[in-house]
Formats: sequence, structure tokens, C-alpha cells
Amino acid sequence: RSICNGGSATVSVTVTGVGPWSGTLSDGTSFSGATSPISVSVSPSATTIYSVASLSDSRCTSISADLTGTRTINVNARPTAVISGTPTICNGGSANISIAVTGTGPWSGTLSNGQSFSGATSPISVSVSPNATTSYTVATLSDANCTAVSGDLSGTATVTVNPRPTGVISGGATYCASQSSTTSLSIAVTGTGPWSGTLSNGQSFSGNSSPISVSVTPNATTTYTIATLSDANCTSVSGDRKSTRLNSSHSSVSRMP
Repeated sequence: RSICNGGSATVSVTVTGVGPWSGTLSDGTSFSGATSPISVSVSPSATTIYSVASLSDSRCTSISADLTGTRTINVNARPTAVISGTPTICNGGSANISIAVTGTGPWSGTLSNGQSFSGATSPISVSVSPNATTSYTVATLSDANCTAVSGDLSGTATVTVNPRPTGVISGGATYCASQSSTTSLSIAVTGTGPWSGTLSNGQSFSGNSSPISVSVTPNATTTYTIATLSDANCTSVSGDRKSTRLNSSHSSVSRMP
């Protein structure tokens, strides 16, 4: 019979004579009963071989030659886990956190957010994708033999989530072909500076504060959008960037009579 550390098992003592009976096992555990066999609950902390050390019935006490047999209770250690890691990601990204486990693989369990994990070797790498800074612990753990209790699970992994930068471009002008076509666009940004990026025409821009002013010189009606944007921590995706339009038109030249 095998149990997990902290668990219990039953050993059976078959007796003869006139009941009731009482006695002790080899580890000192007492037992008694009025019928045979007598069931004895034991809770060893390590693999233990049990035998009957003493036995009496209502009339007599046995001698060592009257007591035979052994029962082995194998005790498997409960698995343990230590979770660790302090990665930093951008919102929408993922990170790996590490769980060092002991016991007999394979292992499976859940994190404090309910996410499942499993693995055949230690440490187990778990991919997480929080949308805000989150601290993870191991909530449950089982190996091939046993299930952990709360005292077997330790450590914390904290994933820091930085927001992606956003950008809104605005401004524009209408001018004649004979006029200077240089105008400034304004890019309102969020995030952690400095910022850098490109417009849809490939022109680069950068700045340390919001809004960022960008000078453009189109030679035709042009729609500018923000093509790329990064701050000190992250890179935006297309949904983080909004745009406006700049109009440039040719003038009409009329001949006066």
C-alpha cells in the first residue's frame, strides 16, 4: 500500500483466541477490537514495515512466536513548487514564468489566476499574458503520486505590464502651388518618453514630450498617418495610432483682359 506524506492507511491484524483483543504494532501504535480481523489506522511519515509487537485476548497474552506477518506502507513525498520570475512586457505581449518542482513527474497544476500548467521535467515554464501588472502564485499541484498542500507551494512571480504608446496626429493646411508647402503636424502621444516613429511617407519623427511637432512638405494632396510609434518601453500596434488629413491643391491662374 502506498500513501502520500501526511496521509493515513489501514493495516489488518487477523487474530485468534477469545475476544476482545488488544495489542501494539511495532511502531508503538495501540489497537483493539472485538472481532477478527482488526483494522488499525496508521500515519507514517516515511515508508514503514509494520508487525505485531504484543497481543492479548480476554484470557491470555501471546508470545513472540504467536505473532507473524508484516505489512509495508510506502510513503511518497508530496510534490513541492517554487514559482519565480520578474519579467516586464508590453500590453498584449506574453512572458514566461518558472516553476521549480519536486516529486515524481509528470506534474500538473494551476496558477492563482486559474491558468493550468503541466510538465514532465523541472523547472516548468508557463507562458502568461496579463493585461495589467500581475503577481502569480501556484494554487494547486499534483505529481504522478500525490497532491500538494498549501504549505508545499511557495514563491511569487510578478509580471510588470507597460502600456503601449498611443499617437493621434492632427493639423494640416490648404495652400496654393506657388506658396510654400511646409506645414507642421501635431502628434499627441501617451506612454513613457522619449518617443520615436515614422509617418506613412517614411518620414521619421521623435520627441521627449507630447505633443510632438512634425514638419512636412507635400507636393500633392497627401494623407498622413502614423506608421510606427515606440516609446521608452513598448512599440504600438496599428490600433494605437490615429490619423488626420493634409490638403494641398494647385491654384488656378486666371488671365485678366
